[in-house]
This record gives sequence, C-alpha cells and structure tokens, in this order.
Amino acid sequence: FWENRVEKNRDKIFLYYEDEELSYGDFDARVNQTANGFLEMGVEKGDRVCLMLPNIPEFLYSWFALSKIGGVMVPINIGFRVKEARYVINHSEAKGLVTCPEYLQIALEVNRDSPHLEWIVCVGGDNLPAEVISYAQLVSGMPTTLKDVHLDDEDLACILYTSGTTGFPKGVMHVHKDLTMTGEAFL
Repeated sequence: FWENRVEKNRDKIFLYYEDEELSYGDFDARVNQTANGFLEMGVEKGDRVCLMLPNIPEFLYSWFALSKIGGVMVPINIGFRVKEARYVINHSEAKGLVTCPEYLQIALEVNRDSPHLEWIVCVGGDNLPAEVISYAQLVSGMPTTLKDVHLDDEDLACILYTSGTTGFPKGVMHVHKDLTMTGEAFL
C-alpha cells in the first residue's frame, strides 16, 4: 500500500512540519533510514518499541519504520509520568524506547526496572547520558532503501493503551490489516 503511494506520488508533498516540506520520496527515504537503524539495534518482527514523542516528524518516521520491518509500535502518552510509562513499557515488553529530551528523565527512571528494555533513543538534545543513543546517530549513514520484510495482514502492527479509567490501561492490539483499511478509508 505505502510503496504504491510513494511510487505514484514520489515528488508530491507528503508532510508539512513547521517550515519544512517533505515529498513522499524524501519521507520514505527517512523512514527507511530509521528502519535500517532499528534493524541495526536488533529489532525483529514482533518486537515492541515504545514511542514517547510529541507531534514531530520522528514519531512518523519511527512508526512507519517499525511497520515496514514488522516491529510493533507502542505509543506512550506524553502526559504520563514514571508510574504510567513504566506500566506500558513493562506490560508491552518493549525492547526499545524512542523519546526526546523533555521525557528523557522519565525514560531513564523507567529503564532502571524494565527487564525487557534494551535501549533508549533520544530525538534531539545535547550531552546525552552514555546509555542513550541519539536519533541522529541511529540514522547516520543508514541506507535510504530497505529490503522487503514479509508481513501478513494479521501480523501485529501496534498496541494502543486505553485510558485505564477503571484500573490499569488495557493494550488494544491492531494488526496491519486494521491500519491499511483505515488508511484506504481516508483516500
């Protein structure tokens, strides 16, 4: 679905962010660099990766990248504090976390007692702690093309956590077919 859109609209603008405009082709290249970075970090089909990011392009690059390689995107509400973020990260058994400087302290605190969390990537920021990888480092030198990963419609694509109004949030699982059908509905 996505590759067809890129091929058909390679030079059309896909994303406007602040004063930046990205074509489908440029956006896809950044997604592929991110995907290749995740593969280098050891992300495999079915691995969960949490995104605790505001509305920035790197959220989309990471989400699309995980979708392309069979990783499972788990967004974390940026209003969450340590307790809530820890619950989502541990319950989802996330292997990695992508965040930004505003939420890095929460990520570092959660990392202390999250047995599955292997790495943290931070979008932006200076003088990052040694255990944190910068997003720029993740994508640096990565190819803008990506080898195909076989995905089935019923493969898990993302886990969205409910608000948890009556207890702990529940992880709602969505497969690739759900996301594709939603995307096609908006065409």
